[in-house]
Amino acid sequence: MYSKLESNAYYIIQSTRNAKEMKIAFKIKPVTIGEKIKALRKKRGWSQAELGERVGIKPQNISKYEKNKTLPRESTLQVFAEVFQMPLSEFTQVAAPIDIPDLDPEIAEYMRAIPTLDEEDQDAIKRLLKALVTAKKAQSLFTS
Repeated sequence: MYSKLESNAYYIIQSTRNAKEMKIAFKIKPVTIGEKIKALRKKRGWSQAELGERVGIKPQNISKYEKNKTLPRESTLQVFAEVFQMPLSEFTQVAAPIDIPDLDPEIAEYMRAIPTLDEEDQDAIKRLLKALVTAKKAQSLFTS
């Protein structure tokens, strides 16, 4: 079971009734700048040549960025941000898509956006989630 775990991902393990067995509750895998560029390009249906033309660089450089062979300069990232119509911080912050089995895709999308919120909003989300989870745990204690 554990031989299939990715070395560049973080896992939250959930224990089961059998102490020898464990279940992956969810996986967090950091996303590189190159992976982000590739995902954004493909989402728009652009080839590397089309993106290169929009950004003003050679398609070979797009390929190097997407394969994480080289990192774009900050000025180039700024152009990417303008082309993709998003803030530069989308490229400079550590992104971690969350893979939780059976999670509603809409909820997963909201969870991915949490790092873009300010600290006060993130604290509010933590309090809300803590309250919901605590209430669910309390409910299961009384019903079992």
